[in-house]
Amino acid sequence: RQGNEEQAKHHRERGFRKNPLSVMEWRGQGKPVQLLVLASATGGNIPLAQWIPREIFHTTTLAVEYFNPDAQLPEHQLLLNTIGDADLCQEALRIACHIAARTKAPVINPPAAVLETGRLKMARRLAEIPGVISPRMAPFAKSDLCSDTAIASLHASELGFPLLLRPPGYHGGNFFVRVDGPDALADAARSLPGEQLLAIEFLDSVQHHGLYEKFRVMSIAGQLYPLHLGISHNWKIHYFSSSMAENPTGRKREAEFLNDPAGHVGPAAWSTLQAICRAVDLDYFGIDFGLDAQGNVLVFEANATMTLTPVDAEAKWDYRRSAASHALDALRGVMAGHCAIKIRPA
Repeated sequence: RQGNEEQAKHHRERGFRKNPLSVMEWRGQGKPVQLLVLASATGGNIPLAQWIPREIFHTTTLAVEYFNPDAQLPEHQLLLNTIGDADLCQEALRIACHIAARTKAPVINPPAAVLETGRLKMARRLAEIPGVISPRMAPFAKSDLCSDTAIASLHASELGFPLLLRPPGYHGGNFFVRVDGPDALADAARSLPGEQLLAIEFLDSVQHHGLYEKFRVMSIAGQLYPLHLGISHNWKIHYFSSSMAENPTGRKREAEFLNDPAGHVGPAAWSTLQAICRAVDLDYFGIDFGLDAQGNVLVFEANATMTLTPVDAEAKWDYRRSAASHALDALRGVMAGHCAIKIRPA
């Protein structure tokens, strides 16, 4: 996460080479359902472990890069692929495809489908959906962005300023910068890890009172679940760093979205989100988006790495609990449905 790949690789080797398996013990009565979770040692996994009902599942997690392909798979009745980052985890997802091909058990989030959700590929796929505005995006070598021909190369890719730069495979705002003009381009590129960067068109999601807005909905089993609305003075909105805690007006707007998402964003935008849901066709993924002045959906990203985070215990966040619980119940319902079992609501 800090961008030091060599040290990360060293510790991955120490941690997983001798034993790529870890077990989360069952805590129920009767007989457990055997769950096999596929994960990448590199990261880029959906952090779902806290939501797996331990009273139902005995869970074995496999770091796929270190699994002997000739070894027998651990006992399982359900396979859950949590490898979500198609940019960071291409190798892991290809290995996971071979593992998934060996099982007769149901597979949640098939790795072959997740492989199609890289940031650049998704931007191009979703741009074909009416009502979607997806940012122009192009990969560049860092050295090219620091050269005398950088501006011409950007123009050739139909990119201008302001633009966003990020190395593939990072989330949560890490190593993600805005460049407002040509003079700042080389320094911004040098500040980021890795030798390959994505240059991304800046989509302006400013709404009420000059504030930026970013919505998140989860697609679970083909249905949309509103999760949050972040509002901030900063273009780089993440809910944990937004100004929602100090913004009662913003919390009121978020409550309106959570209580009536289709009504809040408008029926046309909601229909567009449903079209995205159908096009991506994963059991579990999220969509981060904004709206422009015409009500078009500005898709910032859509992928399987998005998580269901717990709602803070303070009373002022009570309005968020129902929406979060509905999404969590839907996720647990997907797992239960494949095993013909009943799971009590969260």
